[in-house]
Amino acid sequence: MLPLAYPVILIFLALVILIEAIYVWRKLHTAWWKTVGGVAIANGITMILGYPLMWLIYLLCEMILFFPFTLAANHLHFNSIPDNFATRLIGVVLGAAWMGPWPGKEYWPVLVAFVVLLIPSFFLSSWFEARFLASERWLGRNEGSKREVWRANILSYFFLAIAGCLLLHYQISHNQIFTF
Repeated sequence: MLPLAYPVILIFLALVILIEAIYVWRKLHTAWWKTVGGVAIANGITMILGYPLMWLIYLLCEMILFFPFTLAANHLHFNSIPDNFATRLIGVVLGAAWMGPWPGKEYWPVLVAFVVLLIPSFFLSSWFEARFLASERWLGRNEGSKREVWRANILSYFFLAIAGCLLLHYQISHNQIFTF
C-alpha cells in the first residue's frame, strides 16, 4: 500500500499543513511563519517516518489476527462464505496493510484501505506532532498546545477521510478506474 498511498498523501500534504497551521495559529495566537514551519516539519516527519511505522504496526496486528482466523476458517470449513461486496469490504478493512492482487480492475479496495489506514495514522501522527510542536522552539509557547495540535489533526484527518470517501464514492458510482 505504501507506494500507492504516498502519491495520495503528497497531493493532500499541503492542504493538511494549511488546515493544521491555520487552526493552531488561530487558537494559540502564535507567529504565523513559525507555526507554518513547525507544522510543515512535523507533518513531513510523520509522513516520511510515521506512516511506514504505522503501516508496519498495522501489518503486524493483521498477521497476528489473520493467522488464527485462517486456521479456524480452514478447520471450521468457512469456505461457504458468500463472495459479495460486504465480505470483500470486510476483507479489505482487515487486510488494509497488505492486500494481495485484486480480481479485475477494481481500485476501490485501495481507497478503502487508505481510509482505514488513516485511523492508526491519526493516533501516531497526533501523538508525535503534539509533542514535537509543544516545544517552545516551534510555537513560542507550550501552554495548551498539545490539545490544540490534537484538534488540528482531527480537522486534517477528517478532511483526508472525506476526500478518500468522496473518491471511493465516485469510483463505485461511476465505475471509474483510478490510476496512481
